[in-house]
Amino acid sequence: MSGPLPLTFRRTVERVEGSTRLTIIYEAELRGFFKLVMSLLAGSVRRQHEGDLRKLKELMETRAL
Repeated sequence: MSGPLPLTFRRTVERVEGSTRLTIIYEAELRGFFKLVMSLLAGSVRRQHEGDLRKLKELMETRAL
């Protein structure tokens, strides 16, 4: 992606012992203001993202999606 914060991400989906593993890797080129802000917000952003993925997993496992 382009813009003020160049960001790329990779997603992999694989079967694991009767289940599915989703791996997401984010890579960002942080400079200036964004470098300062992300160092302060990284934990919060990670927790929110993990919560979103847990909810997605729950919905998929109950076949609500």
